[in-house]
Amino acid sequence: MHDDYVDRTTDGHGAVTRMSLLEVKRLDAGSWFSKQYNGVRVPTLDEIFGNLGNRSRYMIDIRKRETIEGFSNRDMVRRVADSVIHHGLQPKVSFSSDDEATIRLLKEMLPSTTVLAKINVLYTLASLSTMWQFVDRSGADGVSAHFLMALLHNTMIETSKQRGKKVFIFTVDSMYVSKWLECLGVDGIVSNSPEKIVSVSKCPITGAYDQPFEDPRD
Repeated sequence: MHDDYVDRTTDGHGAVTRMSLLEVKRLDAGSWFSKQYNGVRVPTLDEIFGNLGNRSRYMIDIRKRETIEGFSNRDMVRRVADSVIHHGLQPKVSFSSDDEATIRLLKEMLPSTTVLAKINVLYTLASLSTMWQFVDRSGADGVSAHFLMALLHNTMIETSKQRGKKVFIFTVDSMYVSKWLECLGVDGIVSNSPEKIVSVSKCPITGAYDQPFEDPRD
């Protein structure tokens, strides 16, 4: 679920963190998009992994929200990690989070999986040193940053490479911006229109490919 509330993309109302799985599963999550998808339900992470398997790469954004009684943030991260491990998708999954503790938990449970510190648009007003302090404190493998960060801080990607850190940029729907970012050497581009971005791509980018993924570490 992208939003904190289910109102925009389902026929329900309220905060998703205050709903049980059964309540979420009762919601129609398709009709807002098109009549063609009336009655489509919200999938669980296991269902997504089971349907797509290793034919896709995954970018999962984990946001720390209110804790349900008897179910901690560690429990939530453990459930996610167990699902990734069960499906054997450690090399195909990347995570982003704006919470230091969550990043550390993910690296503890999935040490070989890419975990990025999510840098929201507000960081564009801060110095790059502030961003790197966040990365260093959390132990993240790199950053998932708004494209304005790369636009306003023109040394960000170069510095990332010097530090041995990855850079994913969101949300890029312009072919011109994606070309520019690829030439700068970003590791991944997040887009609402991946087919458009890939059609003009001059450099390989992180995304879903028809051929099976081969981990370069193997």
